[in-house]
Amino acid sequence: MDKVNEIGEPVLDFKIDFSYELKKEKALSHVKGSISKGRCVVLCGGSGSGKSTLLRCLNHLIPEFYEGLFNGYILVNDKNISHKNMGEVGELISSVFQDPRSQFFTMESDTEVSFGLENKGLSFEKIRERTKEAFSKFNLEYLENREVFKLSSGERQLIAIMAAWAMDTDIILFDEPTANLDYLAIEKLKEILLLLKKEGKTLLISEHRLYYLQGLADEFWLMKNGSIYEKYEQNQLLAFSPSELNDLGLRVTDLKQIQIQSGQSDIGSDKLEVRNLSFSYQKQKILKDISLTTSLGEITCLIGKNGCGKTTLGKCISGLLRSPSGSIFLNGEEMSSKKLVQESLFIMQEAEFQFFTNSVLLELKYGLNPSRYVEIEPLLKKFDMWEYRNRHPFSLSGGQMQKLTLMMAYLSDKRMIVLDEPTSGLDKKSLDTIIELIKEMKKQKIVVVISHDLELIAAVSNKCLEIHDGVIQRICEISSHESIKNMIEIFETNDFENRSSPKKRKKWLDPRTNLLFLLFCMIAVGIDHKQLIFEYNLLALLFSIVNRRYKSFIVTASIISTIYGFERMFPCEMTWFMANLLPRFILLFSLFPILLGGRGATYMLAGLRKIGVPERILLILSVSFRFFPVLQNDFNLSRQVLKMRGSGTCKNIIQKKLAYLEALVISLVFRVIRIGETLSASAETRGIGLKHKKGSYISLRFNLFDYLLMIGMTFILIINIFEK
Repeated sequence: MDKVNEIGEPVLDFKIDFSYELKKEKALSHVKGSISKGRCVVLCGGSGSGKSTLLRCLNHLIPEFYEGLFNGYILVNDKNISHKNMGEVGELISSVFQDPRSQFFTMESDTEVSFGLENKGLSFEKIRERTKEAFSKFNLEYLENREVFKLSSGERQLIAIMAAWAMDTDIILFDEPTANLDYLAIEKLKEILLLLKKEGKTLLISEHRLYYLQGLADEFWLMKNGSIYEKYEQNQLLAFSPSELNDLGLRVTDLKQIQIQSGQSDIGSDKLEVRNLSFSYQKQKILKDISLTTSLGEITCLIGKNGCGKTTLGKCISGLLRSPSGSIFLNGEEMSSKKLVQESLFIMQEAEFQFFTNSVLLELKYGLNPSRYVEIEPLLKKFDMWEYRNRHPFSLSGGQMQKLTLMMAYLSDKRMIVLDEPTSGLDKKSLDTIIELIKEMKKQKIVVVISHDLELIAAVSNKCLEIHDGVIQRICEISSHESIKNMIEIFETNDFENRSSPKKRKKWLDPRTNLLFLLFCMIAVGIDHKQLIFEYNLLALLFSIVNRRYKSFIVTASIISTIYGFERMFPCEMTWFMANLLPRFILLFSLFPILLGGRGATYMLAGLRKIGVPERILLILSVSFRFFPVLQNDFNLSRQVLKMRGSGTCKNIIQKKLAYLEALVISLVFRVIRIGETLSASAETRGIGLKHKKGSYISLRFNLFDYLLMIGMTFILIINIFEK
């Protein structure tokens, strides 16, 4: 029964029944609601209760993208939107997904904000004006002209919100926006949401974390088993005691309600000691003479703002990173990186990098001592994962993936476990189960937790180490509610990143010139003409300089000089053959950093759109380009996990290497598919399928240098063809 009287005329009105394809049970059953303009409504409840499914119905991903049986209606300003496609709905309702990493269509912050505006067919001037306004309105100019994959989770979420705001819709949907954010980023997010609400935007937020919603949410809709179980006004829900919230399966609505762990910890004999540890990335010193001690039976938590060195310290403790100075001791024995890898397991925040098999059950058995198989079934049932035991790990939700990684850690035979943000996107029940699991884990293993989740920290930690500027700034013992107040003060004193954005370099060439050069190079490679390949390699060096790819210029010039130099100094069939064959491959490979390096991929997509390449092809290319700048990092993360988990049960060295390679490649393929799916969904809701004539944020205009290069490359190709 609804307890809330709606205020004003509803801007969003719906009644929905839905069941996913091939499933008999309903994902949503008689879900009915009305939301007035300028209101903020929060969907709360356990994982699997239907929150995300409802959002997918409202933005039309259901039934167009996710198939199933849909019945009911959705009205926006009293108009039924059922006949509209996803792009048209996206002009009325904007969406912010849980993980912006997998929804970014471009590689730069400003072009990402402008992407939906391009699809709406706005003019170049309007797109530029609206994009600039997005950064200035929210006082986020420092995020302009930044590479999105070099930003923190909080900064990426802010980019996604600006992109949604730029679409100028009255309604914005948020799917667990704080799942991957730290305390300070959540506070910044709240500030942005308040600005949106003040502007008159209607906000619908699916969320597990509730404490930050005070003063923001007007209503809380509690969902259970695919239905809206109850609706509460803000004051009603905030008046509930912790035990009442617990009965409803909800997390705390005020940080003052956080419960401290009870009872004394039994400290075991196993001890981890870190002495004077330092670590640097290139020339930047991340850790500076860190020393700490932790033992079996207690849990040490590392806290601090993003980029302070928490994850780096965790990886050093696990042996994934080798420190140039300092020592790590386990029970008095100094450990090498190789020994640390054998004795420890690092569970990273990015769950998707840690799966290498084709089912949940096999994932838990991978690299596991057979004697522990008996524990798998009760553990899966405890985590409400037994029904998913035969599902592929990549088909799970974000919260389910997170639970799977924690089960892997618990079952592991390793003596040390490092958990990096283990509660991202978890509901109250899952959080409680993980807290219980970590408490059991500390009886058998040394456990270090990296987290910003105060509910988790209070429930499991004995002490917290605040890392700031590469050093342990202070140690906070978790023994009373005063400790939590101190923790909140620590988080609040860390300023949100506020640095100036890098200057945007003026491009020299129109991207269509680079595309034409690529086409001509492919033609040249197919022609048996050594002189043409030599001249086009020289032209590629010129393109490297013009596109400011100086490293590519130096490497290519060195290799080409060596090949032709050997031919001159040692003339024989072998050097002639090498000089005829290798420059062809070098020519093509040297084009990749020219075309895709820096902002090259964005310019290339803009150029392809300008010459009329279909949007669906652009979507495929975008997925490919999206992985190009981060491919090496993705492989490194997967290799680190495989190093710790082993290569399965293979004893033969060749079989072990093949199994290792297979695990790496297959996990990467599934990751591409998963992110490609999310990226496609994001692109559809942002209007990629709209029939408007698409605009462009990138200024495309041929200049004199473009014409000279096009004439030159064409002249070289024609002359050499006629000579041949």
